Amino acid sequence: MKKVFFCFLFVALMVNAIYGDDSKSDLNLDLNLIDNFYIYDGSLDYIPMRQITENYSSFYSIFNDLYFDSFSFNDNAFHDSLVLLPNILVTYLFFTPFTHEEAHRSILTNKGIASISQPICNDKGAAYVKGVSDSTLQNLRDTDFTSFLRLHTAGIESDYFLMQKDFENLVFSKSDTRDFKNWVRNSGIDYMSRLISVFSYEFILADMYNPPKNKLLEEEENEFERDIVGHDVYGFIHHIFNPTAEYGRYWDPCDFSSEEIKFGKRVGFLSLLNLPIISPMLFNKFYFSINENHIISFNTGYALAPFGDFIDENIYYGYFGAENPIRISFYARQYGNKNNWFPAFGLKLLQYSPVDWLSVTAAGHIWSQPKNLSFTESKGELGGAFEMEVMFFPKQNKNALGDLGFFLGFLTKSKGFMPEIESHDFHWRISTGLSLRK
Repeated sequence: MKKVFFCFLFVALMVNAIYGDDSKSDLNLDLNLIDNFYIYDGSLDYIPMRQITENYSSFYSIFNDLYFDSFSFNDNAFHDSLVLLPNILVTYLFFTPFTHEEAHRSILTNKGIASISQPICNDKGAAYVKGVSDSTLQNLRDTDFTSFLRLHTAGIESDYFLMQKDFENLVFSKSDTRDFKNWVRNSGIDYMSRLISVFSYEFILADMYNPPKNKLLEEEENEFERDIVGHDVYGFIHHIFNPTAEYGRYWDPCDFSSEEIKFGKRVGFLSLLNLPIISPMLFNKFYFSINENHIISFNTGYALAPFGDFIDENIYYGYFGAENPIRISFYARQYGNKNNWFPAFGLKLLQYSPVDWLSVTAAGHIWSQPKNLSFTESKGELGGAFEMEVMFFPKQNKNALGDLGFFLGFLTKSKGFMPEIESHDFHWRISTGLSLRK
């Protein structure tokens, strides 16, 4: 009954958010949003997770623009839903599994381990990263336990932060997000797909009073055909509680101890924070207008970290009283391990343009995380990161898609876990690529 209730709540919130109010906004949010395409992001040896997620976000934005320019809508909900059906299917059945599996793959390739990403669901209904032997994975567990755990959580990590980027885009989009067509055009379908992915992985653990009696997936006979982690969350929970146990890939709650079940219930119930309950979406919009020049928005979120999990409270603010709008996002985060919580904060200035040919994005992060990224450590370690991207548009030459330019980026971080950055040590990188301003 709990699952039925929360599934009903989820559907009701989504329908309310999409169809509940098609009134027009009192703001004209013409923000000239910029899509960046990363040609280089710190490595010539492999494609890092952030490069995948950023390029996907930019590609998806253009994909939606072209899709909507190719079809006609007549404000009939049934007709428009049929028109959108191919978009929904491609997003949910291919785009989401692709980035999810690529995130898993990026952890392996960062450690010099070759693998094969299979983002198309097989006959078991699962997308895989495969082609890795048991001995290789066991060696990773025994020599770099944090990266081994993150191998399990990386797919959810990628889905979660793409979901938050989609929400940010919905808040700061050029068009009114309370209009159904623009809601979908500005990453609404991708937002839904990511939310379903994260929520379905995590919420299933809320019913740990009655874990499944039979294994959900049977291991393939050929170890190179097996998924590298089996079920992401079940494998994560088993290994984080049993770091030196006999190695195996596919684990199910029917084998869990009482402590593992307790932690699984925590994951399941905290996953409810990903639903648009503490959000303007509850009121059929993505932001509130303070006055004609100011908007504000907020939401919450929850996902897994390689030492446990974390909770987010996000605030988005926009000022449109000048020629160059200011858009700022802020997060307060609580990192958790087995029995302790550690605070973190971040502030981001999004694509501010002091002059027409230049735009800047900058973000700072500070965190306390458990020492050595340990699941059981009570002492915290301070760390942080700074990142900046400068986008140049040397010639204002509007083409079919927008102004074409280029960007240069820089990132540096201390020791610790930073989402979308594979390294857990001190790390810095430069990045460059093309920018498209709509």
